Amino acid sequence: MTANSLIELTLEEIARDYQPGTLVWMKRSRPKEWGTMLTIEERINKMALGGDRDGLRGALDEYQGLILNMVKEFRTTKRENENLLEQRVFNFQMGRPVPPGTR
Repeated sequence: MTANSLIELTLEEIARDYQPGTLVWMKRSRPKEWGTMLTIEERINKMALGGDRDGLRGALDEYQGLILNMVKEFRTTKRENENLLEQRVFNFQMGRPVPPGTR
């Protein structure tokens, strides 16, 4: 397999589970992981251009794992925020006060 084929395959696998908004959320909320992703991308480029297929496969696996973990975390955070909003709306409709610190 060529370097381009390996990269395309990895991106296709990521795209299957990708949640729109993940990268924007990651850059804003997970700067350490964002920096790690950029570092891995740099390694991928160097290994692809240098012909290091074994190193490229390892870097692509690391990249895929990082992105998919961020997708899972983003989905969980999004779901928690949606649940919190639903609870706030319900409390408002029921005339219940909003608990301190949750506004």
